[in-house]
Amino acid sequence: MRTWRWHRLLKGGRDGRLSREEQKGLIGELLVLEQHLLPAVGASEAVQGWVGPLDEPRDFRIGLVAVEAKARTPLTPTVRISSPEQLDSTDTARLFLHVTDIAEAAEDSDSACTVTDVVRRTRDAILDRDMSAVGDFEDRVLSVGFDWADDYSDYPWMIAGGSVYEVVDGFPRLTPDLIPAGVSDVRYGLILAQCDDFRVRKEDLSAAITGGNDGN
Repeated sequence: MRTWRWHRLLKGGRDGRLSREEQKGLIGELLVLEQHLLPAVGASEAVQGWVGPLDEPRDFRIGLVAVEAKARTPLTPTVRISSPEQLDSTDTARLFLHVTDIAEAAEDSDSACTVTDVVRRTRDAILDRDMSAVGDFEDRVLSVGFDWADDYSDYPWMIAGGSVYEVVDGFPRLTPDLIPAGVSDVRYGLILAQCDDFRVRKEDLSAAITGGNDGN
């Protein structure tokens, strides 16, 4: 924990805590873990499937099913895609984009939560299912810069819902095969209104993860 804290401070973090965007991103990933992977495949495989903190191009991988998680402020028209590999489906059977709407909340709001609340809730859900998976979970949240010692009470959030999209042929995206030689560090904004035809139910994502666990 101390090593990760120094790593973050040396990278230029103002006080060692996660930034607003990093907090939202972590909450968005943990919601996918908590709501979809844990019920579908159990604690151990769910945590092992959370590969984003291990520098994999997408956040989750269960068998041949991959999920990229994004978080945005409600009504923001775009989400940021940080590399062409994030929405590249060539090595998957099914690829989903999970977008969570997260808004800043008043500190006295009864329904608000902090990133610490979400990490603790997810940890408890893992602990209830399989105590042996907690260590791997702790390693992952530490690797993304979360520290239990940090106080996030001044950063309350309201989780306002979200959407799931399946990335198939025709989905608006840039993939590695479309990037010409000599071009690198490609990032872009994805306009979600242009993705409505690819929206699926959250139940479809959970069912796909269950099938991915079976190798289907």
